[in-house]
Amino acid sequence: MQEEIAETLARQKARDELLKRLKKVQTLVNRFAYEEFLPMKEEFDKKNEGKKNVEFTPPKPPDLTNEVAALGLKFEQTELIGFVDELPKVEGLGEAVEFAGDSATQRDIRAVLHSADLYDPLEFLNSQEVYFVAWKVADVPEREPSFGEARELVLAAYRAIKAREPAKEQADRIANSLRDAAGDIAAVREKFPEMESISVPSVPLWSDSAPNSLFGPSRVQPSTLPGMEVPGAELRESVFQMKEGEIIVAANQPQNTYYVILLANREAASLESFARSRTLVEMQVRQELTEQQRMQWLSDLRAETSRGKRRPPSGN
Repeated sequence: MQEEIAETLARQKARDELLKRLKKVQTLVNRFAYEEFLPMKEEFDKKNEGKKNVEFTPPKPPDLTNEVAALGLKFEQTELIGFVDELPKVEGLGEAVEFAGDSATQRDIRAVLHSADLYDPLEFLNSQEVYFVAWKVADVPEREPSFGEARELVLAAYRAIKAREPAKEQADRIANSLRDAAGDIAAVREKFPEMESISVPSVPLWSDSAPNSLFGPSRVQPSTLPGMEVPGAELRESVFQMKEGEIIVAANQPQNTYYVILLANREAASLESFARSRTLVEMQVRQELTEQQRMQWLSDLRAETSRGKRRPPSGN
């Protein structure tokens, strides 16, 4: 037990060192935002108040490539993307979610940056515990697509919505057959040969580690369900509320797949597992409180800046 706690603390220390380097990147971006970008934008808005068809030309942002490399981090600039576009092909970026907040309601990086301020560096984390600091460098006005552009997307969405009801009906039929067969999957497969099956290994409700993680466990987070496509919080909660031998039908988050779920085995949580996680939980609570204070400070700083003041809020 002591060796495991010592290992957790050592990994936590390495993780904290990484976060300190990421904070330095955030400081570099914030310096440009508050010393160059925002003052120039405010001056432009004052001079051109009421004028139309006048476009703001922002100052050229600093090239952070060398500074980031000196910190032992990677720097990549993505192309501009819309709210519904595919995420850039940066490894691990597509599944990154906001670092702060309740993990059950965390948004992905695209949803967060869509509503973020320009040059407001934010932290993100993916399931492999790869950390990102990302910020928005441009804000292009929304454009209404032509009928031709939107037609195929609308038709695809309509077909997907219409397919949900028959998919659920088929899943209910398979579930009823599985109940009649007392959980004999092989017997049900003879009746439904198109059925595909996966086996999910035993997983705890919460996890404090991630496979192949360079910095080890960092946060207590909901355990994933391997093999399930975008299971979502609702499906996950349904699974962990099941009784041994129970069979249910549940949809994934986008509701494009309905799963027939048979709980083969259920194990009670152990006190030893809680003891291993206690130190990590305490650290996580402290980090989240610190992050809330930081976000409040940034919010206050923006409010002060918007009123034309050039100094941080009192006490900072």
